[in-house]
Amino acid sequence: MKTIKNCFLLMTLFCTAATAYAQKQSFDVVSFVIPKGWEQQQGEAGVQLSVSDKKTGAYAVAVITKATSSSAAASDNFNTDWTRLVKSTVQVNQNPSMLAPQQDNGWDILSGSANYSDGTTKGVATLMTATGGGQMVSVVLITNTQQYQNELLALINSLELTKVAQNETSVTTRSPQSGKSSVVGLWTDYLLETTGYNINGMPQYTAGYLRKEYAFYPDGTYLFRNKQWLTKTKDILYIFESGTYEVNGNRLTLTPKNGKSGFWGKTGSTKEWGKPIKAYDYKLEKVTYSFDIKYFSGSGDYRLDLNTGKSTQRDGGQFNSPNEAYEFRYSFRDRESLVDNPPGVKTGFENKSLTAAASGTSNGQRNLSIDGPGSQNTGNTDAGGSANASQLRGIWGQYSSEANTAGYDWREYYFNPDGTYQFLQKNISYLYQNEIVYAYEKGTYKLSGNQLSISPQSGTVESWSKAGSDKPGRLVKTEKRTLEKVVYTMDFHYFSGIQKTNLVLQYSKPTLRDGAFSNNASFKNSWLYGRPYTPDKPSIELPAGTKIPFSYKPVTTAVSDTKEVAPGTTIHSPIAEKIWEAQTMEKYGAAYGNSSGFHTGGFWKYQYKFNADGTYYFVYNAASGVASNPVNVLQYETGAYTVNGGQLTITPLKGVNEEWSVGKINNGMSAEHIREVLETRIKRLKTTTRKLEKITYPFTVEYWQGNNTNALCLKHTQNTVREGSPGQNDQSCFFETTTTKAENFTGLFK
Repeated sequence: MKTIKNCFLLMTLFCTAATAYAQKQSFDVVSFVIPKGWEQQQGEAGVQLSVSDKKTGAYAVAVITKATSSSAAASDNFNTDWTRLVKSTVQVNQNPSMLAPQQDNGWDILSGSANYSDGTTKGVATLMTATGGGQMVSVVLITNTQQYQNELLALINSLELTKVAQNETSVTTRSPQSGKSSVVGLWTDYLLETTGYNINGMPQYTAGYLRKEYAFYPDGTYLFRNKQWLTKTKDILYIFESGTYEVNGNRLTLTPKNGKSGFWGKTGSTKEWGKPIKAYDYKLEKVTYSFDIKYFSGSGDYRLDLNTGKSTQRDGGQFNSPNEAYEFRYSFRDRESLVDNPPGVKTGFENKSLTAAASGTSNGQRNLSIDGPGSQNTGNTDAGGSANASQLRGIWGQYSSEANTAGYDWREYYFNPDGTYQFLQKNISYLYQNEIVYAYEKGTYKLSGNQLSISPQSGTVESWSKAGSDKPGRLVKTEKRTLEKVVYTMDFHYFSGIQKTNLVLQYSKPTLRDGAFSNNASFKNSWLYGRPYTPDKPSIELPAGTKIPFSYKPVTTAVSDTKEVAPGTTIHSPIAEKIWEAQTMEKYGAAYGNSSGFHTGGFWKYQYKFNADGTYYFVYNAASGVASNPVNVLQYETGAYTVNGGQLTITPLKGVNEEWSVGKINNGMSAEHIREVLETRIKRLKTTTRKLEKITYPFTVEYWQGNNTNALCLKHTQNTVREGSPGQNDQSCFFETTTTKAENFTGLFK
């Protein structure tokens, strides 16, 4: 990278040559040599290199971001990332002092530096941005000392950019058939609400969401809608606006004619509307945007970028788009909208249809499929079009959770090779009913082409009292089940995102067996069923004393190298005699994207140790680097465990929760120094009784290439005392480590 090698320096340093002898590493489009003794932390959006002196508080940090798509000028990219990466991290009171622009390997490179303050600490921040080929990448250097100038110079001189790949991302406006058709279609900005925390490296989502969308119609009219259902707010926000639009070159002018906004109350479901609370004045704002429609050949996706020099009533402000100050990005959606209108609200567009906007594309662009990215039809069919009956056999289930409670609804089909089936449902709600309900039916099924006929012969429903957690107490009542013969249209779809195949059943209306339709808009009037956590093993357990005549013989023999054994007997299992750990490092606001940001020194750590004699211990240790009065939280338990095939049962026998005092921390400390202080427990402040929770988890042990180790993944759909809320794919994962690498907690259990 010639610019850096010429003189990309901190203002307090002098220009020298440096030679790196270490092996060069690569992150995305940037290669570098990490200075000896520096720490490296890598996330999806960037890599951070850092070093610190715990005695003096001196530190140096370098951040290399992942390349992102950008059609902006090099100067605009620099200004945007100066605000996004530097000013959002430290306090800068002056404009950056710029070096002369440079070019290297097809990249336009800009660099500049300025003094900063961070509490009582002062230092220098430097930013370099490289723009080229429809992409941009940034490097940030922040240091409060000259102590590491040689290491910084070595790092700077080692940086290299790959040659710009001109065809990696094609940025085009789709050729219009008429003057306005280039933007015709549905463009969405759908976000899920998160708690702000990660568990086992996975973001934790709430039931909330934010959904904005534009629908541009071929007749020159448009509809804008915005729905926000957030767990952190009391009411639902809804906005709609309609009007006309005009395209002139790369200029898009929206002229609103009508608009309304207001708040509605909530019910127990994120899909329902409560009563109207209040309306508020909505400003109609005519705006002219410059716009691009970008095509990403890797994913086959289109994106509409709207650029304006200010915030807008519709799109929002700077917070609306973290990557660009006033660039609003909407993805093309070739499926139904996920935004619904409140009861009684009419937009005037209820009966209008959108013309498919992705057909007839050029430049090698694909036609967008109704399935959308990440799904593909995998139905094995014979010459007559009949789905392969063997693929249907076995267990297919729906496993859904009740919003904001520990309730859930599980439904499973059991298809036998002889043409008989059983169906079983368990429903436990903390919003709508006081009992746990089990529903059962059995009968025959027939498969003809892609038509699946279900003919029930008998069924029953049992209601049980709740006995704590999701356990049934006593039988309250038994009823006959309404029997409903249904002929479904059936298919199989493979979802590459979760790497699983689903059974898709389609019918004209909801059924008693299947319930409400699945919320995947790609499959209208359909239900999606997946295989259970443990292949060919029912996930629903019936209570003792039930009259439901359910029994299931596995269609295939499950692979298992373990058998259930009593505690005290040697357990032969992939998890035995091993330590399994997971940890998340607390971060400040993620200035570089959802997976990056400077570490605070805070941490969350989880550790299991499974002994060969059937005993185990579990430890949770955590502390926050941003708390006003930080404490070290220590929670631990011990007990017995058994393994039966793919089921792990943990039975705690004793445990305790503690809080400990720690030393003082301040803004002048490095994250590593803060971590050391927070990990050092000084005095026990509080001890409380720990809830002991026996759980049977479906589990897997598999090799994760990205972590270069084995992962133990415990499946759970509800919060647990040990793991907390489930992560991605309803599981919590822990990684195999060695005794020398793991923190030694054995002293707690003596």
